[in-house]
Amino acid sequence: MERALKAVQQQPEHQLLPIYRAAICNAVGKPDEPKQHRFLATLAVLSAKKVLPIWTSERKDDPFPQRLVRMAEKTLKGDLPKDDAETAAEEAFEQAVNIFPELNEVTPNALSVRAHAAELAAVAALFEASGVHTYTRFDAYADEMTTDPDLEIEPSDTANWAAAAYSGLVQEEDSNPIERQDFWKWWLLEAIPEAWSDL
Repeated sequence: MERALKAVQQQPEHQLLPIYRAAICNAVGKPDEPKQHRFLATLAVLSAKKVLPIWTSERKDDPFPQRLVRMAEKTLKGDLPKDDAETAAEEAFEQAVNIFPELNEVTPNALSVRAHAAELAAVAALFEASGVHTYTRFDAYADEMTTDPDLEIEPSDTANWAAAAYSGLVQEEDSNPIERQDFWKWWLLEAIPEAWSDL
């Protein structure tokens, strides 16, 4: 954990690069084992919940991401079958992707990139709860040269979307490296221990 925190501090944009996130996930064991799956999914839910207020600040009357997070929590409790959760996540992902052309339009109801990232964090958390763990499916997470902007929308993990919601997309106009460092510090020092203690 100390190594990861030092890496965040030294990285110019204060990213926790995908290879470090994958190493942390791999350290707890195979995600198809119940205990490890629960840890990863709980960590994803905590990450998504961290940034839900960013969505709410722009869409007070649309609790769509909140519903996705509640579905993820129900899946973790065994109240929602994983197959149903994965189907719901796939549908939510398609809905979220369709918003892209409308982002940051100069209109009264335009959705910011940060709020959209908060929505995608909720979608990703539901995928994680269903057993679809992003970092196991894509080679990019094993490449030490890969940064978050290199990831396509589909392989991006919950924590990355939550960081984008909290601090802006890396290399974009509203990117805030100090906020990004704060997010990853929270994720490493608070969210991970909380997810682990929940086992």
